[in-house]
Amino acid sequence: MKVGLVWAGEPRKEDFKANSVDRRRSLTLGVFARLAAIPGAAFHSLQIGEAGVQAKAPPLGMEVIDWTSHIRDFADTAAFIDELDLVVTVDTSVCHLAGGLGKPVWVRSRFDACWRWLGHRNTW
Repeated sequence: MKVGLVWAGEPRKEDFKANSVDRRRSLTLGVFARLAAIPGAAFHSLQIGEAGVQAKAPPLGMEVIDWTSHIRDFADTAAFIDELDLVVTVDTSVCHLAGGLGKPVWVRSRFDACWRWLGHRNTW
């Protein structure tokens, strides 16, 4: 099973509000390290930007295939996602792209998720 991973958003350090949100959604690759115990799973980085360098030295026992140097635009990201079986991500544009492509996607949402995730409501 080929699994794409995204563990962080864009920190946008110059925008206090956006940076505050990003600090609540972004993780390190190490948080996903326990996934390495899943038999038959191969992990592929979809993580671009500053946090992407973590894929070059993944946590002990975790192998991450990293082709992100070939990503030039969103169409390239979509092409990579199309080759995967599952995407596991924090709340970034990649979760929306994967969903739009009809790819199974697991999203780790922050505790104070955006209203678009339809939390904080009674669904009964």
